[in-house]
Amino acid sequence: MAISRTSIDNKVWQVRKYLMERYGCDRADVIVAPLVWYVETGRASVAFLRAFLDSKTFMTARRLANARTYDMAIGSLKDYYGLE
Repeated sequence: MAISRTSIDNKVWQVRKYLMERYGCDRADVIVAPLVWYVETGRASVAFLRAFLDSKTFMTARRLANARTYDMAIGSLKDYYGLE
């Protein structure tokens, strides 16, 4: 999948939708916040974005839901994506 603003937004929406169905809208926004912050501030590398776009939505969502801090969330995603 090509990396574009639209593809990133669509994937974030898929993750958020998965979380909304399980935790509700407000909680889903809190859970997905570390991912949005990481991408929006330009900290996400091309390798991270490519892995994010190719990942299974439910696995990304579960990793985010189990994290307690932003660092834990991003670290967990990097582990799942095989980065660092």
